[in-house]
Amino acid sequence: MKEVYNLSCMENLDPRTELALRAFMQATPHLKWIADKNDNLVYANQSFLDYFHLGKDSLQKNIFDILPGELAHLFSSTHQQVRTNKTPVSTKLQLQKNDGSPLSLSVNSFIINGVVNPALVAGEALELPEKSPGIRLREQDKQDQSYLHQVISEAIWEWDIATGRVHRNTQMEVLTGYLQEEGNDLSWWFNRIHPADRERVQYSVAAVLDNRGCSWSEEYSFQCADGNYKQVRDRGYIVYEKQRAVKMVGSLQDITEIKQLREQLVSEKLAHQKEIAESIINAQEKERTFLGNELHDNVNQILTTARLYLEMLNPSDPHEMEIREKTREFIVMAYDEIRKLSKELVSPQTKTATISDAMNELVKNINEAGQFHVDYQCDPSIWLPKNLKITVYRIAQEQLKNTIQYSKAKNIRIELRSLDNAILLKIEDNGIGYDPNKVRQGIGLSNIYERVKLYGGTVEIKSSPGLGCSTTVIIPI
Repeated sequence: MKEVYNLSCMENLDPRTELALRAFMQATPHLKWIADKNDNLVYANQSFLDYFHLGKDSLQKNIFDILPGELAHLFSSTHQQVRTNKTPVSTKLQLQKNDGSPLSLSVNSFIINGVVNPALVAGEALELPEKSPGIRLREQDKQDQSYLHQVISEAIWEWDIATGRVHRNTQMEVLTGYLQEEGNDLSWWFNRIHPADRERVQYSVAAVLDNRGCSWSEEYSFQCADGNYKQVRDRGYIVYEKQRAVKMVGSLQDITEIKQLREQLVSEKLAHQKEIAESIINAQEKERTFLGNELHDNVNQILTTARLYLEMLNPSDPHEMEIREKTREFIVMAYDEIRKLSKELVSPQTKTATISDAMNELVKNINEAGQFHVDYQCDPSIWLPKNLKITVYRIAQEQLKNTIQYSKAKNIRIELRSLDNAILLKIEDNGIGYDPNKVRQGIGLSNIYERVKLYGGTVEIKSSPGLGCSTTVIIPI
């Protein structure tokens, strides 16, 4: 069926919404239109124009100027209700035709998602049978549904694209709580999909038809008759006749429990991963502490003893005296290096209560050396579990070591703060920088990535020659 519309109405639509809107306008022969905030007709399908004996020149005219007065007033009231509440409205209108016979219309109206101006309202009207406005199904519809009931026990549906009607079996009634006589068109169903999923589902339906696909599948939240949402998996198959889509047949499956189990499985997997990470960190820290203590207590003790024996020598030859002094200097240098190394290896958490205290001590040691100025910003109220505290400290320690050795920077900035359910560590310098794509990843950086990976976090490095380096680490808590 030919589509009639004003292109200016589509300018503020993103491609996904435009495709879904076009599918809405073309899907059925029902009367469909869009009105702006002043109730000017800006979009209509051919069925709407034919029903009211209107031409294309009716677009951009006010509905009060082109529709019967009573009908225009009822449409306008419905539009205003939708704009005010920002929720879909379904209603029945009881009117009289020009010949005096009764006219019953089922009208669905809703705000168009994705439009910059939220005052645009889309509407769909279906004339109900005169013999009984309360009866929604023709005899053929009932026969179709009866057939569906007999051949399958699952919750299934059939969308007749030509007429716009949707037939549902009794199992669908059990699943959703809605009677089979309720809402037998596609827009009624779309309006009960959770707003977070609605546009995506509308787009996917429109896309599969536009691309002449054979099957369709989506998962989304659907609001049942009791007001509660169920997670459902909806699958359909498109039937073509003479290269034209005439119907879609599908089934609906309640996957609420499956999704809950899936989320529980993911949660348990993350908890198990966290236990493994903590075990690895504990083993690493135990080994580091052991090595640090061995270097400090044993190797340093050996060096101290060697220095004492050296002092016992009293050479008379000037050359031998010089050798003794050089040896003493090397022993002192080795002693200092071992002391620094053991201090790095041994975790500071036994001496400090918070990550802020540990970081302050680390920054203090660097600033006292005089070669760099470190600006440290941290929320002192941040509290982290022991193992995560050690991880953050080790990452900062490793990155600062890289900066000191390679960056040739003068200023370093460290930021440590909380995010929503995460901790952020950012270290920046004004050094020579480098191209991350061309420089081989060393042991220090590999250690950082491995530690962050254990907690399911992310590492982002931004650097280029001459522009310093910025390393951002985000770890979920």
